[in-house]
Amino acid sequence: MAWHDPASAQARQSSSYHEVMATVTTPVIASDQRTYDCQTDIRLSGITVDGTDVRSTVAVRVYADESYCGQLRRGAVHLLTGVLQQARYGRIPLWLLLEGKQPVAQVRAPPWHLAAIAHVQEAFFTVTEQLSDQGRVLVPGLTMGVLGQDYIGGETGPMPVNSTYAQTLENQFRQSGIMHLMAVSGGHFVLVAGLVRRLCMWMLLDRRLTALLVSGVYVLLALAMFPSDSVTRAFIMGLIGALTYAMGRRTQALSALCWTVIGVLAVNPDMSASYGFALSSAAVLGIVLFAGRLAGAFERAMPHGIAEMMAMTVAAQLFTLPIQVLMEPELPLLSVPANLLVSPFVGLATMAGLMALACAWCEPWLAGVFAWISSWGTLVMERVALWLGGSTMAVIPWKDGVTGAVLIVAVEIGIGMLLVFVSRCLQHVRRYEAGMPGVRFGSAWHVRLSLWCEETRRLFTRRQAE
Repeated sequence: MAWHDPASAQARQSSSYHEVMATVTTPVIASDQRTYDCQTDIRLSGITVDGTDVRSTVAVRVYADESYCGQLRRGAVHLLTGVLQQARYGRIPLWLLLEGKQPVAQVRAPPWHLAAIAHVQEAFFTVTEQLSDQGRVLVPGLTMGVLGQDYIGGETGPMPVNSTYAQTLENQFRQSGIMHLMAVSGGHFVLVAGLVRRLCMWMLLDRRLTALLVSGVYVLLALAMFPSDSVTRAFIMGLIGALTYAMGRRTQALSALCWTVIGVLAVNPDMSASYGFALSSAAVLGIVLFAGRLAGAFERAMPHGIAEMMAMTVAAQLFTLPIQVLMEPELPLLSVPANLLVSPFVGLATMAGLMALACAWCEPWLAGVFAWISSWGTLVMERVALWLGGSTMAVIPWKDGVTGAVLIVAVEIGIGMLLVFVSRCLQHVRRYEAGMPGVRFGSAWHVRLSLWCEETRRLFTRRQAE
């Protein structure tokens, strides 16, 4: 459908000026191209081809000069004129380049709820401007998923952050393996849902009412965050969990993840090419499958709290490392110690940031206190990133492309088999009893498989007999 869309057909023929009508779907942020000042995403509703208005529904990324940045508002419908061309990179197939100082015609204002969210976000960034540079960069990133130097809002926008410092900090976060903290994912939803659930249990509310309140908080949180594919995954999984809680059933994270991925890909197949959605889903899959087992193994050599944090980090990276190699051919060697050092401060800093976001529009002084508390947590993250990310051992180069991803999978499987072999050897040595006749019987995978097949055969035989 996207390929045969009139806008896609025009962009394949030539890069030329076109007039389009579109709805802005994301907030305006700093451009990733130096020749433009800002960027946003739009969804077309029409395009003018040879003087005729034709319906179009394709997604387009807009790159604009400074004069346009303050006029584009999320949720508003605009009439735009610019160069429509095929994208040179990225998941969105088309670009619309707005240059010069032509006025932007607003056809319809943003809906009231998106306008209210934009007002709250602008108030939040006004509060964070009172912080130091690290707080201005990291507190919005940890809270909303957009770094302070990337935000552009209002007619004038916030005061600029030191670009050299911000770029250095972002690179060090990436090299130390804790860049995922600046992307909103399931952690925000888990923290907020846990707080709401505890309050409802304290007030002895019915579980159906509790599930309704949790779902409402999920909706507000998803609207307030910067739109991303990881937020979509966490939001849908959260709603499934709230539904099961209302039904009185135990939440099954693996089942919820599978239904989420199937539903999202069925409704929007374009998400199959999203690195953000893949990383978020892979991290959850690793945590669900292996975090508990790894924590039990780590507890033999370290305290319970440290073992759980280390297990979460290692389990999440088991499935995300091959995807990370596809994005950037290098391995963050110090990501595990970096995550261990910052983990105790992530929850407090996140909750304080969310409280600052919630209070910014009505009580700026209280929001400033929460933002200051959150900045102390992000200060620890900054020091860890600068310390470990600046080390020569932080990353090592790796083979790029699919070959590199397959090599990572092979290495992980090899290390896993080696650990299982060593563990079984140690168990055999510890269980050896001298002087006893025969050999000790131990369960193995082929024994369990044969028993399962035999029980399954008996079940179907009994059903047929009945």
